[in-house]
Amino acid sequence: MRHHLFTLGCFGAAITLYVLGEQHHAGLLIAAGGLSELLGWKRLLSRKGRS
Repeated sequence: MRHHLFTLGCFGAAITLYVLGEQHHAGLLIAAGGLSELLGWKRLLSRKGRS
């Protein structure tokens, strides 16, 4: 269950970074949101640890 919380946290951080990036017109925040979302999808679709 702990792994799912980390993945959910990645998506939550991505949404937060996207919103802050749009409000402040900061491309680096948007890019960080993209990296966070990419990490979340990678963890979600990874086959490691599946039974």
